[in-house]
This record gives sequence, C-alpha cells and structure tokens, in this order.
Amino acid sequence: MAEIIKTIEEIEDIFRVLVLNILKLDPSKSHKRIRFPWGSDLKYSGNTAPYWNRDDDVCTITLLPQDDSYNRNRDRKYIDKGGRDLIQVEEHTDVHHVLFANYGPNAYECARDIRDGLFREDVRRYLKQNNFSLVTDVPSILRIPELVNGEWWNRVDCSAVFNEYVRRETPINAIEEINVKAIEISQSKEIIGESIIKNTD
Repeated sequence: MAEIIKTIEEIEDIFRVLVLNILKLDPSKSHKRIRFPWGSDLKYSGNTAPYWNRDDDVCTITLLPQDDSYNRNRDRKYIDKGGRDLIQVEEHTDVHHVLFANYGPNAYECARDIRDGLFREDVRRYLKQNNFSLVTDVPSILRIPELVNGEWWNRVDCSAVFNEYVRRETPINAIEEINVKAIEISQSKEIIGESIIKNTD
C-alpha cells in the first residue's frame, strides 16, 4: 500500500466534484457555479476574483482544518521490506470542517440539496474512494442574507465535518555497524579500548 497524502488542490477538487454530482451537473465541464475563496479556483472559474451577479446561483466551498483531539492520535507500525531495512508507516485522521455557502435566488434549495445529498449512497461511496468519511451529525442549514453595496444578497449556508485518512511512509535503514570506545582508568593511567560491532543478522 502506498502513501495517501493529498494536496489542498486535490482536496478542493474532491469537494468540487462532490457538489456538482449532488446538483446533477457534469464534473468534466468547467463550472463557475462552484467556487473557492481566495482565488484558489483559478483553473475552474478563469479568474481569481470571487464576483458574480446577484441573480446567479453560486456555491462557495471553504475548507477549514479542525484542531480536534481525534487528529492528534497516531498509529505507527513497521513493515519489513526485505533484508534488514524497515518502513515506518504512520496513519492518522485529519478533520476538516467544510462550509458550503450558497448564493442566488435558489440558495435555499441548493443548500438543502447539498445537505441531504451528503447522505446519498453514491456520495458516500465517492467519499470512501477518496479516503474521506462524513461525520453524520450534520447541522441544519442557515439563512444569512448579506448586505452588498446597499443590496441584500440571498445566502444560505450548510456545513459538515469530514474525516480524512492519511498514511505516510518513512524508510528506516538498519544500522550496519557501530564504533564503541571504552576508557578504563587504572593506577592513574587511561587504558583506551576501541572496537567495531557489526550487524550480522
């Protein structure tokens, strides 16, 4: 089994595809419908500015790593790779809080669809394939309109917590030999002995 470590771009893409599938949109096509903050969605939207029209249906996805006692636990084991060398395998869980902020005239319906869609069997399978799992205590959606340039913009949020399985590997080379030096003091004189101990296993 290989290492399982995702970049932030890979994680964002997982949730982009997840929302597009829930909303029944083709993930293979470019959609300005799904956006990420701070311009990280450059390859999808074609620009770095998170702007759109008031009557556009848009969902912004914000990934927020959580400081959770669960992600501080580490499982460590060692695998014999043949010969005297070993591989140290460390496995742990990263906890992510994901906010789906929906704007536009259909924001309420979209937020409700995303929240309910997280429990669909095909979505759960997709998450599992990507080493994520949903924490099923999902809060209700929140309607929080925003005042933008003197106009109220419709906004409805839903959020969820996801656990991500992470696996890291570190090769550990066996010690082939060590140099041992012993000093004995006898009748005010130092007697120095030196030897090399070799690993013969």
